[in-house]
Amino acid sequence: RYVDFYRDYFKPFIHRFARTIRSIIPEALIFVEGVPQDETLTWDEMDATNIAYAAHWYDGITLMKKSFSNWFAVDPGTRKLYLGKSHVHKCFSEQIARIYRRSEEQLGHAPTLIGEVGVPFDLQNKRAYRSGNFSMQLQAVDAVLCALEANLASFAWWNYTADNTNENGDQWNDEDFSIFSRDQQKNTDQQSGGRDRYAGGRGIQAIIRPYAVKTPGIPLRLSFDRKSKRFRFTFRCNSAVNAPLELFVPACQYPDGAAVKAPCGRVVQEPEDQLLEYYPDTAIPIHEITLESR
Repeated sequence: RYVDFYRDYFKPFIHRFARTIRSIIPEALIFVEGVPQDETLTWDEMDATNIAYAAHWYDGITLMKKSFSNWFAVDPGTRKLYLGKSHVHKCFSEQIARIYRRSEEQLGHAPTLIGEVGVPFDLQNKRAYRSGNFSMQLQAVDAVLCALEANLASFAWWNYTADNTNENGDQWNDEDFSIFSRDQQKNTDQQSGGRDRYAGGRGIQAIIRPYAVKTPGIPLRLSFDRKSKRFRFTFRCNSAVNAPLELFVPACQYPDGAAVKAPCGRVVQEPEDQLLEYYPDTAIPIHEITLESR
């Protein structure tokens, strides 16, 4: 008979795997993903109990060409071509949005985590390692994170490799995704005398961003402009929750502190902890808080 990989092999394996794990940890949440870019995996409501969809996502052109273009992108799902920076961001955002729609429509409304997402840092034949100019990597990281933020996505950034080197990357399969490298650390330590807490970081000016740590309600919109430093977060307040909104406010983005606009509540800043607390007026349902550079 005709053999279907998902039906005949993948799903039975996942069920057997889940039963085995839950025989020891009954409440275990099992992460499941299919073949990347393959949208034929389905899951019904009953099968999706305690299952999370953990699809990987990368921009295929950046991944394969080891170069990033902020004016050109292709959606492999629709085969549409996008031209211009704003359209590149739109292309990435729509691909991630489609992952979430699939979870709703084909995977039994399973919660969704982008289980792996990132940017290769050895772009342009490792040019940045020789010049020290990581501007292309910053653009690529920022474009991906803007797309994740536009979808309020939960994600696991790939990756941190403690023994990464410029020559050998992440020590596996010629991959070089690590946001840290000992080689960059050596260069930074020489320049700063070992005083830079971010020594060895790659693309951290884009990776370290403000975000909502705890939300007393439902997040609605999130955006961060890396150049202007403008961060906007909108949420629907839950009047039954007696707790503040907690925002991470990174000192590397706001070295002089953040100017805050929050007209419908009280703000408490704790710069030493890179934390901001916002106590909303619970009589108002929708709240927006904005951070800008001083």
